[in-house]
Amino acid sequence: MSKANLTTSLLASCLIAMTPTAAVGRIDLNVINGGFETGSLMSIPAGWSVAPGSNPFWTGDSSLAGADPGDGYAGSNQFISANWPYGGYSDAGSLIGGEANAALLYQDIDLTPYGSQIGVGDLYLGLSYAYFDNDPNDLGTISYDFFDAGGGMLGAGYVGDTQAGGGWAFVENLQATEVPSNAARLRISLGAERIGAGTQRNIAFDAVAASLQPPPPPGPVTDIVHGNLIQFDSDGNWTWYTDERTIVDPNNGHVLVNSVGFDETVQGGGYPGNVDVVDFNPTTGRRVVTRLSNQTSNPAIQNDDHNVGALLVLPDGRYLAMYANHGNNGGLGDEFTRFRVSTNPGDSTSWSEEKLYNWFENVPGASTHPGGTAEFANVSYHNLFYLSEEDQVYDISRSYGLLSTNGAAQNMPNVLRYDPDTNSVEWAGQLLESDAQGYSAYPKYVSNGVDRIYFATTETHPRNYNNSIFAGYIEGGQTFDLMGNTVDDNLFDSNVTAGNGSVPDVTDFTLVASPDPLGQGTNRLWTSDAALDSNGNLMVLYTSRSNPDGLTNDGGTNNPIDHRLHFAHWNPATSTWVNKEIARMGDRLYGPEQDYTGVGALIPGDENTLYISTYIDPRDPTGQTETSNHEIYRGKYDGSQWNWHAVTENSSVDNLRPIAPDTHGAAPQSVFWFRGDYNTAHDINAAVVGIIDRDEIGPSRPVTYVDATPINTTRTDGSPIASTAASNAAGAADNLWHERTGFGNGGSVLASNESGAEDAAALKTTVTGLDAGVYEVFAYFWSDNDEDWRLLTGLESDNLMDFRKYGSQHADEDQFDNAVTVAANNNDLLLYRVYLGRESVAAGGSIEVFVDDWTTLNGSLSRTWFDWVGYSLAAPLLAGDYNGDGTVDAADYTVWRDLLGTTGLAAYASADGDGDGEITLLDYDIWRSNYGATIDTVSSLTAPEPGSITVLLPALAVARRLR
Repeated sequence: MSKANLTTSLLASCLIAMTPTAAVGRIDLNVINGGFETGSLMSIPAGWSVAPGSNPFWTGDSSLAGADPGDGYAGSNQFISANWPYGGYSDAGSLIGGEANAALLYQDIDLTPYGSQIGVGDLYLGLSYAYFDNDPNDLGTISYDFFDAGGGMLGAGYVGDTQAGGGWAFVENLQATEVPSNAARLRISLGAERIGAGTQRNIAFDAVAASLQPPPPPGPVTDIVHGNLIQFDSDGNWTWYTDERTIVDPNNGHVLVNSVGFDETVQGGGYPGNVDVVDFNPTTGRRVVTRLSNQTSNPAIQNDDHNVGALLVLPDGRYLAMYANHGNNGGLGDEFTRFRVSTNPGDSTSWSEEKLYNWFENVPGASTHPGGTAEFANVSYHNLFYLSEEDQVYDISRSYGLLSTNGAAQNMPNVLRYDPDTNSVEWAGQLLESDAQGYSAYPKYVSNGVDRIYFATTETHPRNYNNSIFAGYIEGGQTFDLMGNTVDDNLFDSNVTAGNGSVPDVTDFTLVASPDPLGQGTNRLWTSDAALDSNGNLMVLYTSRSNPDGLTNDGGTNNPIDHRLHFAHWNPATSTWVNKEIARMGDRLYGPEQDYTGVGALIPGDENTLYISTYIDPRDPTGQTETSNHEIYRGKYDGSQWNWHAVTENSSVDNLRPIAPDTHGAAPQSVFWFRGDYNTAHDINAAVVGIIDRDEIGPSRPVTYVDATPINTTRTDGSPIASTAASNAAGAADNLWHERTGFGNGGSVLASNESGAEDAAALKTTVTGLDAGVYEVFAYFWSDNDEDWRLLTGLESDNLMDFRKYGSQHADEDQFDNAVTVAANNNDLLLYRVYLGRESVAAGGSIEVFVDDWTTLNGSLSRTWFDWVGYSLAAPLLAGDYNGDGTVDAADYTVWRDLLGTTGLAAYASADGDGDGEITLLDYDIWRSNYGATIDTVSSLTAPEPGSITVLLPALAVARRLR
């Protein structure tokens, strides 16, 4: 059966009705006197009201002027006209507001009898009407408004305008707009006005009808992710010129993710940007969010994607974070670097107080520059490095620099030293200058962690200049080109401290790529990422503008831009760069930033794999297939070409700016990005997500779903849910869970925030009677395709994460071992999966999942529809214990030996140690590597690697051996 048939079928075993709108079909609404046959001539039509301050329409049955109809539409007797003679007036001066004032008539229609159908959230308004407009100086309109039960307006719009000429015209719009799911009243308005020299408003209407229509044919299922999507922060984003934004701690395998968030639907309007760090334990899936920024009395972080922080693991295992506002010498941001260090090694939950470093007061020349202000030292971008050979921590940020050629103040890369013992920083030197001027150079950095920091940089911003790209490296307090020639023999100075010419120009380093002349080929290059390959050689991703039409527009063009992505790889044997265009990136993300694209991410230590974000599908060699939103693709190089695999597909929002951190050999490769709506750099509504990627992306081990019922679900204190009475209508705003029937697996969902802001009691769903093992745990909620519904959930009652549709993936029915419905309402209502983590369970044990509603700041657009939880066996609790007696010993070898060669087993059954359904020599290796272990000493660190959807394990060596 096709996926479309599966997702829209009924589950007979559960007696679920998931598509009520399809069964309801068309519902004709009662428009009173829509044909205007009731009421006397030259009077306001019965059943309709005149809008305050407006003129009425009048009932007519014949022409009073040459531009009026002679009778009603399709031979009916009466119609209505805005022509004032029908009102019995002798001149237009008797009208309200004179002849220039419009006529407006409306009728309210009660929708509450259809509340259960409308509450599905996927019915459409159908409107049909006839109009007569034979005067080009007059205009008629028909519009609609929706109101909730309290009278609040939910939405409004126009169905259409009249077009002059040709007598009566009939319009039937069966899908004028989607009806809000909590609509209680519809208002239909008919208007008329003069738009030129008209005087009598010769506009007539007839045959007005309204209906509720079923949704259009099913669209494609959205928000598909190939892999296990993990939400790290419900509100976050970043620029690509600060690093590292994500790190893998080589000491414990934890993943730290930094972002800045400022979406008002998460935190409320008017709040500043918040810099968060999320600690993800890959062994358990536990995530802990800690806010770093905006401490009392310090300058606030603003709403800007540039304000994300950089992270570093210090030599003693503590974490360092640095961040700033988006600063430049044009007045953006401020002159302060903020930094904090974690209190303890390997612990991101406790940090020192936020300290400030004032660039204006501490960078030589900034405070004394002629005519200068503190804005000359405004700072942006932080890039943190530890060089073990020097035992030194460095930061490279953009701040004040003196241009030697003309004495101008530039924002250019400067170097800071950080002292972990005193938690303090000091200025060390200016790295670069650029005679091209403009904003600054735009370097991407990467370090070998021992003695070198590499960089690849443009001269300036591509909007200001036809950039090239140059590369070099820092070593021993000096800078070099890639051939090893010294460019600057003293990094630790500036044009202020050592005289003009002391700081090298960007163009003094090794050329990576040069542009074609404007109007030809590709030009205006910009760096996207830099990394070292498996041999320690530099790799660079950069974008260009392609101009095959020969246009020579300036950098600030409003024309569409055809961006291309290029991969450059340094070959030390020939001292040359190998450059290749690898993908189309499409037009800008938004107007004023002509060169913002989805960008891409290189894999540290892997020259054959990368990730990109684009809306032009790279799997199409013609480059002509466009998607509705930016998707994430993984590229694999086979020695001759890049081959592409979609990580995300049919996304309802954009997937932007991927990052692939260095795993230090401690874990499988991970990739992170943010997912949502990118309107401007200051207006982003997105969640931070990622997957732990592997070659074998594909079906996972089956998930067992457990429906949330009053039997297994209670309040967290064990008392009953105390939900409102079950019904198929939206629940009241009463701070109680509502059992919404007609939806969900099992016939209902637990709903909140359907009719207004609520704060229902936290719940606990308990799954009992499990076999011993390590389980992946998931929670499932529904969301409308056009909205962002949400769920607060987790495996610890005091550590719930606010999951949202933007940070979740559509559930795939093929992933379950029982029949599950994952879509409804012609695929406009989808079931979403959130990954909660791992739980180790003894035989007969249980798993507790804690759930709460999101106390919404966004009305019913962020409602909660909680359905159920799911679990999947990831590994045995004690690997190698094939007879289940709690000890790995010789008796388990006997079980393996007797079953060697058996196939077709359930995962981990009997002696199937690696879960592949077969008894092989690999299962013997598992028994041998765990010989002597007991159930009392087992740790999930020793568990074999689960399938492709599972998260990374620090014990990578074990995982690789067991593949």
